[in-house]
Amino acid sequence: METVVIVLIEISFGTILCLHPMTKADMKKEARIRVTKHGEILIPAAFRKAMGIRVGDAVVLRLETDELSLSTLKQRIERAQRLLRKYVKPGTSLVDELIAERRGAPGRT
Repeated sequence: METVVIVLIEISFGTILCLHPMTKADMKKEARIRVTKHGEILIPAAFRKAMGIRVGDAVVLRLETDELSLSTLKQRIERAQRLLRKYVKPGTSLVDELIAERRGAPGRT
């Protein structure tokens, strides 16, 4: 069953009403948090656990149109590897190719 969540957005000239359809599963993927006076946010423990974020881990924030996206460096590397795999033949070692290319470059030994 789908639930409709009503989001009120306050802007300088009034309030805008937005209807955003959400399922119960979607609601478990969202949390309402506050920003501190220092601009800090606390990522809920369930979200940190789901993403594998531990104390001291570096994360990447990305501004996407009107939303912030958060990912770990590990997730970014894994995504890049998946994207690259489409263009590399099975059994090909990119490391070996890079080393061979560097050895053959002028001015290198």
